Amino acid sequence: MYNDQIDDPLQPAGTLSFIGVREGLTPSLLDDNLCTHATDIVFDTSARCNSRPGTSWVARPQAAAVQGQWYYDIPGFERLLVVSNGKLYHLSAVGINSTATEITGITPALSTTHAVVFSQLVDTVYFADGSNYYSIKWDGVAWVIANIPNFSGGSPLADFTILLTCAVGGASFRVIASGVNTTDNDLLYVSNPLDGATFNSANNVRVGKGDGDPIRGVVSGQAGQMFVAKENSVWVVSPVSATLADWEIRAITEDLGCVAGATMRMVGQDVLMLTPRGVVSLARLQQSDTVNEAVFISSDIKRTIARINWEHAGTAHAFAWDDFYLVAVPLDDATTPNAILAYNTISGRWSGYWTGLQPRCAVETRFAGRRDTVMGDNEGKLLRINPDVSRDQTSLGTYAAIASVMETKAWNFGAPENWKQLFTVAVQFEEATGTVDVELICDGRAAAMIEEDARTNQLPQLPVQLPVSLAADTHLRRSWHIRTQPRTREVRLRLTSTGGILRVREIRFQAWLDTVEVLR
Repeated sequence: MYNDQIDDPLQPAGTLSFIGVREGLTPSLLDDNLCTHATDIVFDTSARCNSRPGTSWVARPQAAAVQGQWYYDIPGFERLLVVSNGKLYHLSAVGINSTATEITGITPALSTTHAVVFSQLVDTVYFADGSNYYSIKWDGVAWVIANIPNFSGGSPLADFTILLTCAVGGASFRVIASGVNTTDNDLLYVSNPLDGATFNSANNVRVGKGDGDPIRGVVSGQAGQMFVAKENSVWVVSPVSATLADWEIRAITEDLGCVAGATMRMVGQDVLMLTPRGVVSLARLQQSDTVNEAVFISSDIKRTIARINWEHAGTAHAFAWDDFYLVAVPLDDATTPNAILAYNTISGRWSGYWTGLQPRCAVETRFAGRRDTVMGDNEGKLLRINPDVSRDQTSLGTYAAIASVMETKAWNFGAPENWKQLFTVAVQFEEATGTVDVELICDGRAAAMIEEDARTNQLPQLPVQLPVSLAADTHLRRSWHIRTQPRTREVRLRLTSTGGILRVREIRFQAWLDTVEVLR
């Protein structure tokens, strides 16, 4: 017989840390420190669950999508270059309400809709909009702009959509260019040494077999190599000589390609990129004989990857913030990015995805040695990712709250077949500033609210007897009795922040185990 009115021992379950999300797997099979779902959450290297960083307003040069950005840095002079609505602007800082000044004299005019790509060689920036190619530099007094319409022999220049600066032959740097819009879209064009304005039409390298597989993106890798991602294949190019015929080109895979070249990014000694099957690690791909599950780093977020609108996945792009590789993608019916997939490159875990942002491009700036990530969004806003704020600044004086959601694994207290009578659940909040809705999910049933707008810090709740100290305690352990909940075999917890910063270190359950029921 079983009687829960006598001294039956309480069984514990829970976790002291959180490292990431793993979607799709049965919730009870997850490791204790993994979550089944997270939205607008960051799992940092301290193993806490945090609200994602907010954003701070920088500027809005035009009320139109930002087409491209570049951080221009030469000795004694730094600027953020931004293209929006076919106009080029420069900013000398990325603080609140920085001034964006238009750079005039660009002829022919930039496209008002196409993405604009950049690359810098020595003290000159080269940029292209898929139809025209330009150079710009600061001469100490003014901006000097030029249009480069032709190859050195006089024939029209190719329509570049990809630019990269790379060392050739282990010595001189050159601009490497390609273009989806060009007729020969599997060619890499190579500029003259230290001169990105001069291209010879014959100075090119064909990547692949000439089978109509267009180049989507190119990045520099270790040891001077270039990784070239095409629509249906990936290649490594070794520019070992100034003589292009001596370059070494070999396929990494001809079974998988890149959907958006802007998602290619060097991360440590690896290159990550978005493919039709998820985010792939080229380092793993090089070491594998086949394209298998092991080469993908996005297996833990397969459900979210499946929601990408693949028809418009070409608008996806990747950028860096802190230790994270961030991939902006269009989910569901979106035609431009409306979510950011967040991957911690240190822990190798995903933090789910971020909402409320619509970045069309992003760049890392280093004004006065400080690293900042600035996003240009679908409405022309320039927003800086700011870990010191808990809201998104949508304009000067206007803010939007960030609603963070995290859902734990399911705990069965080590006895999957036994019924449990729940007793308590406790949550350790650290340096949290907001309120949360606390919900139980038992055996996959509808969530049951334990407390709505629960406090996460120890600020006194007015009215109180004065005098009183209003200083907040940075740690608060909240506990709830859940004895009235129906019996369950497994339980998980959902926390939804309704304002402020959510930071969670620990979650602990206690329950009594019933004996296994035997059917006769």
